[in-house]
Amino acid sequence: MIEQDLQLQINSLNDRLEKSEQQPQLQDHQHNGIDSTKVDINDLDLNAYSYIYNNTDTTITVGTADTWYEIDSNFSNELIFGALFVGSHNIMVAQTGVYQIIFSSSLQTGTADQVLGLTIAKGGIVLENPHENGTTVAVDKSINIAGCAILNLTAKDEISLAVKNYTLATDILVEHANLSLFRIG
Repeated sequence: MIEQDLQLQINSLNDRLEKSEQQPQLQDHQHNGIDSTKVDINDLDLNAYSYIYNNTDTTITVGTADTWYEIDSNFSNELIFGALFVGSHNIMVAQTGVYQIIFSSSLQTGTADQVLGLTIAKGGIVLENPHENGTTVAVDKSINIAGCAILNLTAKDEISLAVKNYTLATDILVEHANLSLFRIG
């Protein structure tokens, strides 16, 4: 019985191998008739992709509880294509379109049981809809918050991150943050 099952598997593999050998093969450096050794990047239809990150501790002074504050410094541009890194914390899109936005941050406060929020801002105006939040579990222990959104953006729109302490007017330490945009339409 085992020998028959094994022989069936071998026959099936041999059949698939024969069929794959009959398929037309691409020539070296050829794909759909394009010689990949002679492609000009300007001829490619690439979507915009941008990624910035903050890898430096940044303290956000919270003057009023339940108020959004932009993370407005210490970002570095990792990869910017089809957009601009503006100031020290914004991505400005170059083309109008539909964008997928992914954001995350490691946050902490000097007080436990604080509900913290993270969202994006467009042109300095906080967007309440794609916000995410989490609760600190101990003093000076980080929580990680992440979210995503799909937004229609117009050329020259600037996107940034914002944080909120829902519970108290206690400052927020941003240990890490990142923001990425990808034009999908």
